Formats: sequence, structure tokens, C-alpha cells
Amino acid sequence: FENSLNRLGVDRVNNVMLHTTDDITNFGDKAAKAMRSLIDRGYTDLIGASVYTYEDIEHVLEYPEYDSVQIPMSIFDQRLIRSGALEKLRKAGMTVFVRSVFLQGIFFLDPDTMTDPFFAEEVAPRIRNLREYADREGMSVAELAIAFIRDLPGVSSLVLGADNPDQVKANVRFFDTKAISEETVAALHRDFAEVDIPRIMQVLAQLYRERNKM
Repeated sequence: FENSLNRLGVDRVNNVMLHTTDDITNFGDKAAKAMRSLIDRGYTDLIGASVYTYEDIEHVLEYPEYDSVQIPMSIFDQRLIRSGALEKLRKAGMTVFVRSVFLQGIFFLDPDTMTDPFFAEEVAPRIRNLREYADREGMSVAELAIAFIRDLPGVSSLVLGADNPDQVKANVRFFDTKAISEETVAALHRDFAEVDIPRIMQVLAQLYRERNKM
């Protein structure tokens, strides 16, 4: 970790996370104590893990040393909301960072050009529906997606990717987006409650593999 700080040219960072809960499963108390030592040495303020499921979250909460998690969540992917996991993290006082807010860019795909049968039948209509809600709110799809997650009780901040400085600046501006109306928030919870995320990610991975072969 000290080598990483040296490469970054900094003395400390705000947060350090285990990449997966496998490290917690495999090393338990040893991993927790090692991570806690980073706070004790003044290298970071928070420690935690990047998690995927309700079961992962329960595993992290077994160790009082951890105080933060990173979770995948979006308008399409509300599994951790419906399961009560987000509320459980909020009650535990955990700092919660949300990634995959745009579902790996799926929100920005053109529904009229989707040729994969599953995407054409299952994803395209949902993207059109998402655009309709964004138009209703006078927002872009990106603004709608960010505001929906940003304003959920228990969410501390979002993790947004960027390829260049302009995208970083745009991401920062997204955080000042207005709140979504209560009516639309309720509709988004209702209309996108049962999206087949595992199937979407499976098909998307296959499409990426096929594209890379070209």
C-alpha cells in the first residue's frame, strides 16, 4: 500500500477497498485488522469492500472494522433496494458508494439499432421508456439516472467513469442535477423493478467478445 501511495504521489487517500469479498471470506479477521491498520497509520479515512449481493453485504457487516462499501445499482438494477440491503447499510451507518449507474453504458445505446433478439425485445423497450421519463422531467437520461440513485436514502456518493478531463467536469455537474419528481420516482421503482440484469450482462459480455474478434 505504501508503494501505491508513492506511485500516486500522495501521503494518504480517502478510502481503501478490497476488490471483492473473497478476501474477507479467505482471510477474515486478518484482512480486517490489516485494513484497519491503514487507518491507524493515517493512510486513509475509510476501509471497506466492493460487493455485489445481499449476502456479500451481510458478510462485510460481520466485521466492525469496515465502514464503507461499493455496490452496483441503477434504475434498471434495483435488486439491492428491493432486498432491503441498502436500508440495512444505512442503518449500520456505512458509507455507500454506487457504481454502474449507467449499467455499463447500456442506457445510452440506440434502441432502434439493436439487432440481438434479447436486447431488441427486452432492453430496447425499457430504454425507450427511460427516455420518456427523462423527457417528462426535462432531463437527459444521464441526469435522470444519476438523480435517481443520488437521492436514495443511504447512498453517500457515486462512482462515475471518465475517459478525459471534459467527462470528469461533466460528471461533477451531474451532481447538481435537480431532484426527480415524486411521481416519476415512484414510476421508476415500479416500471423497472423486475429487469433481468444477469441476462442483460450475459448478453452484453457476449456482444463485446464478438465485437473484439472483428
